[in-house]
Amino acid sequence: MINFRGTLVISTLIWFVISLTGLTFIVYHLWQNSEFKSQQMLHKELAVHMRDDHPIFEGADYNKESLSEIFHTQMLLGPDFEFYVLDNEGNVSSSAGGKSPIVENQVDLTPINAFLNGEELPILGDDPRNPSSKRVFSAAFVENEYMEGYLYVVIGRKHAAAKSDLENYLPFGYLGFVVILLIFAYAYIVFQLVVVKLIKPLQKMISEVERAAGSGFRVTPPFSISTPELQPFADKYKDMVSLIQQQFIEIKVQEAKRAKHMRQMRHDLKTPLSNVLGYLETWRISHGEDDSLIETAYKNARTLDERVNQQMVVEKRPQSDVELSMTTIDVSWMMDEVIDRFRMALSKKSVQLISSIDKNTHVTGDPQLLSRVFDNLMENAVRHCPDSSTILLSAIRKKGVIEFTVKNIISADPKGGTHGIGIQIIQAILSLHQSLLDNEISSEWYIARFTLAEKVVAQKRIQ
Repeated sequence: MINFRGTLVISTLIWFVISLTGLTFIVYHLWQNSEFKSQQMLHKELAVHMRDDHPIFEGADYNKESLSEIFHTQMLLGPDFEFYVLDNEGNVSSSAGGKSPIVENQVDLTPINAFLNGEELPILGDDPRNPSSKRVFSAAFVENEYMEGYLYVVIGRKHAAAKSDLENYLPFGYLGFVVILLIFAYAYIVFQLVVVKLIKPLQKMISEVERAAGSGFRVTPPFSISTPELQPFADKYKDMVSLIQQQFIEIKVQEAKRAKHMRQMRHDLKTPLSNVLGYLETWRISHGEDDSLIETAYKNARTLDERVNQQMVVEKRPQSDVELSMTTIDVSWMMDEVIDRFRMALSKKSVQLISSIDKNTHVTGDPQLLSRVFDNLMENAVRHCPDSSTILLSAIRKKGVIEFTVKNIISADPKGGTHGIGIQIIQAILSLHQSLLDNEISSEWYIARFTLAEKVVAQKRIQ
């Protein structure tokens, strides 16, 4: 893809070439039209004077003496004038001047009549010696009681022949070369102005933003730009960086408070959780592993204990060492784990869970973070749905993605917090997985939906 500089240069050159070509054509047309008009106006009365000074008709025949005088006048005027005597139908009866033979013996009378009627000049007529071209002319109507016709004077043949000689255009070639050089010089100057006044200030602004980002937005860059038109743009960027800096500091403060609170909570939770696990393990040893409620409680307690231990390990590591553990996850297995964890909570409210899970579907993600997403969604659904209602949980394959949906009825008088708790955590986790939570809320239903790219693998369970 051509960058902005190349696009600017190429577009400028193309515009200048097209403009120069069009302007040259227009100027040449206007110049030629002006030349024809001035030439025809200068010799407009030539044929009339020749007719009045030398009567062409004598009775029912041509006056040979007058024709001889006219031809003699043509010789005095030079080879740029050619005289033709036409009858009333435009046929050439006699001629003087011109070394080439007459090719067309009949001349179109329409331009001649237009000329005699005083229409706007220039009016170009036929050239009997070169029918393919049109010439400036002068004409006069000739008549007596026996005959009528036209005295037709073609003007400028030699002048036109001289103009067709390429050597005469050599100075214009030099002029055109100079114009092209000026065009390139102008394009270069425009390019340099754009680089100095637009591109370099923008590059400077980008480098300042990168430098601020590298320092954690602890220092607000000055954003001083020499181009006045870009200064408002730079000011807006400065405001944006200042806002990011402020939010960054607030996040750091909140993170410190949250970390302190989480440490206290984990230490307060660790001892009673260990007691619960010890009690459940003792029960399982004494009474066996047949009680489903005890097994569910034991599995959930083990999961909670693992998460507390993980949080303690994460707390000891630097923040920069925390990384996503991306792996291929069997969707059916992950959803079964979610259902097992909430089986007891569902039974307490007599809520029916209807699941629709496509088989042999896999996604790539962090299992612990995605489990936290589903835990938050299911916790919200269970908390806000009325007793004896239904929760719909689905994972459907759609055009290269897996669409996950949690749908629940909204209780008229929800208890245990406001709707949407944990949504910010869910959005943060999904953003790490290149996804986004879509919420649909109506008077009766709440629907949480997001998609993850499907991972095509061999048909086996990956845990």
